[in-house]
Amino acid sequence: MTTIDAATTPATDVRAAVVASLSGLGIDADEVTDTATLHGDLELDSTETVQVALDLTRHLGTKITLSGLGELPVAELVAAVLAQARDRAESEAQTP
Repeated sequence: MTTIDAATTPATDVRAAVVASLSGLGIDADEVTDTATLHGDLELDSTETVQVALDLTRHLGTKITLSGLGELPVAELVAAVLAQARDRAESEAQTP
């Protein structure tokens, strides 16, 4: 995955990164609907969830955690990840 600027990344890029990460875990991209949840519908365990978080961290260039987000629908998960990435990028930019 290519690292991108979290401050200007559109949600479609984050969603594509989520789908790519899940595909790497053997989940068919067609199963990753906006209403699917990582833990409930896609049946990810905690290790797989950490792998997705690591993939997103590499993609966005800032630490992403999915703790507590596994039950959100993918559409809401993408928005939460994007907000988290932007908050961290903004915070890192302000740190001297």
